[in-house]
Amino acid sequence: MMSARSNDCARAAGRLARLAPCGGSDAHTLASVARAFTCVRADDRAEFLAGLRAGLTLPAGGAGTYARLTGDIVRLAVLAGADQVRRVIRGEPGALPRLAALVCLAPFTVFLPLVTAAVYADEQVFAWRHYRRFAGGIERAGRRRPPVLGTPAAGASRP
Repeated sequence: MMSARSNDCARAAGRLARLAPCGGSDAHTLASVARAFTCVRADDRAEFLAGLRAGLTLPAGGAGTYARLTGDIVRLAVLAGADQVRRVIRGEPGALPRLAALVCLAPFTVFLPLVTAAVYADEQVFAWRHYRRFAGGIERAGRRRPPVLGTPAAGASRP
């Protein structure tokens, strides 16, 4: 669910730190599960884990977008309401006041796209700012980090 810019900053920081790349969906709804993932060339579980430990990884899938973030937040709001309705029908204690609170908050859901736009924009600034700090720190220190164990030599094929 991270934006392309956040992923670019993380990829660049990983290269500077000589870390193996990886991908993950960071999903909070089923609609977003496995949209990004890590690939390792392997024939079985043991080979996969060995390749993972050795850093022979390749990120795959897609980056998050503002629309996907907003859609997930809206889905979570709808699911929360549906869950409270089910709890009221089952007669669970405290469910009716929670449902009433959600109904009172429902008119404010029209602002969800504005809230997610602000969150998405803040994420872009956060990624850029922290990448610049990280890269500047490495540059100022003049450090040269050792390569990640198991990464292919220059020109070698990756999984």
